Amino acid sequence: MTLGSEFLAWLARQAGNHLWQSTAFAAAAFPLALALKATDARVRHWVWLGASIKFLLPFALLAVWLAGVAAVLLLWWSRWRRIRTVVHASLVLREGREADALRRLRSKWRLNLPDVELVSSAAKLEPGIFGIFRPVLWLPAGIADRLSETELDAVLAHELCHARRRDNLAAVVHMVAEAVFWFHPLVWCLGARLVEERERACDEQAVLLSGDPQAYTEGILKVCEFYVASPLTCAAGVTGADLRKRIEGIMEGRFMSQLCFWKKLLLTMLLAAAVAGPFLSGVFKAEAQTTAPSSGFGQPARKLEFEVASVKPTAVDHIGFVSGQARVGIRIYGDRAEYIYMTLRALIADAYQVRSWQVVGPDWLVTERFDVVCKIPAGSRKEDTHLMLQSLLAERFKLAVHRERKEQAVMALVVDLGGSKLKESPPEAPPNASDSKGEPPGLAGQAAPKKKDSSFSGTFGTSSVRFMLDSANSSVHIEYSRLTMPYFADLLGRTTLGNGHEVVDMTGLKGEYDVALDLPMAAFGIVSTTDAGIPDANAQEPRPAEAASDPGGGRKLESLKRLGLELVSRKAPVEQLIVDHAEKRPTEN
Repeated sequence: MTLGSEFLAWLARQAGNHLWQSTAFAAAAFPLALALKATDARVRHWVWLGASIKFLLPFALLAVWLAGVAAVLLLWWSRWRRIRTVVHASLVLREGREADALRRLRSKWRLNLPDVELVSSAAKLEPGIFGIFRPVLWLPAGIADRLSETELDAVLAHELCHARRRDNLAAVVHMVAEAVFWFHPLVWCLGARLVEERERACDEQAVLLSGDPQAYTEGILKVCEFYVASPLTCAAGVTGADLRKRIEGIMEGRFMSQLCFWKKLLLTMLLAAAVAGPFLSGVFKAEAQTTAPSSGFGQPARKLEFEVASVKPTAVDHIGFVSGQARVGIRIYGDRAEYIYMTLRALIADAYQVRSWQVVGPDWLVTERFDVVCKIPAGSRKEDTHLMLQSLLAERFKLAVHRERKEQAVMALVVDLGGSKLKESPPEAPPNASDSKGEPPGLAGQAAPKKKDSSFSGTFGTSSVRFMLDSANSSVHIEYSRLTMPYFADLLGRTTLGNGHEVVDMTGLKGEYDVALDLPMAAFGIVSTTDAGIPDANAQEPRPAEAASDPGGGRKLESLKRLGLELVSRKAPVEQLIVDHAEKRPTEN
């Protein structure tokens, strides 16, 4: 598709959107006018007029913008004609003090100047450079009689600096920006700064060449006393910008320092970055689009892989504990990515960046656990590891998935009739912890297990958590800090409280909360613990049918009720990641 056809398609979409919005607005005017039937007719007239204006609004805004552009251009054109008339009526000066001063400056400083012609007339306009490609230096008649030789040289030097710098051309470029963006105050502010700095730049050069700041400032003041300033920024004069600051700067010499090599290099690099930035941004964006994953839950458009990967079923005798330290869940650090004691459902959820309950497949997805240790290629981004995990699952488990969205029964987490009793977390940041995550939620962390009552700490999403097993009472005590309700619903969905269904947040609570609750071990599918006080890996998680046999009552829901929350059955559209195929045993390393 060509640029022209893309523009026409965009224009058609905009016109279509405007048409239906204006139609809806006009249709709404009918019942509104009917409701105002008993009021004055002029009120209803304004209603109908508003509906009419709505049809014209985008075109009216375009007309206002064009009118502003035309007004700015007309103002500058009228000022340009005024100056042009003065210059055309001027006489060329080839003799006299002014011409002698110009020749003296050329001979003394050997300036690399364009061919500047010296002209003069009786108009009371200040000296200035007029024109862009064939500039002329205009002087008011009799100026040499008002200035001393040194003062005249300084004023001419200032104007010659304008010509050498091509300041009129630079001013025209910005005047175009001011005409197009006349409504933007920052553009006009930039114009004022440009004029100020160009005058100071010429002041610096003129003082440097003449070596007499006193004579230079006196010459500028006399010009201001007897002549009118230039009305156009692209006709550079001598009296522009804040004259008081300029004279103070000249006399104090505070702007005469030169850039060293390193400052010049830094400035050049910044300018190059400003010019090349938009281009490089477009290149990188295009590259990102070619390497980004395809929309939905499909495979990535460009395959990203771990350099080396080991995939093994979790050994029953340690279930993630090495040298007495718990490292279950997901840990990504340096050039390593570890997924320890993970069900395949949890691996798929992390690979495709979805919640665990969104993954639908065979029952063994939540019973078989694996240890996956990978080496991340050098130069890879940490946020791309889930794409590498997608490739790994497709290669080792022959995983194939697709996305569906369907309405189905869910368990909704809602606020009960008594209102929420949750306590909002204080504003300070949560304590630092590892970026571990896993399933079941309470098992991620760094703390070493105790003999009977195990305690694990870690972070899950934005929440900090402390997870404690009380094997004597077959219960689990959980303390969350900065817990959000969507994540709490997801955590509950990983327990049997959902009765085999997904748990969806419908509380409407947007904050972060400190939450403490006690649940039976069975709610997490923990049938028993080992002598070390950790979940027994031989015990399988209960099936949905087993969970449904105890429909959410008893002490499993008492903690929720104390928080002012409850779980209710609802129907809702749920996005699912359907597992079409997966091998129960991964291919060899």
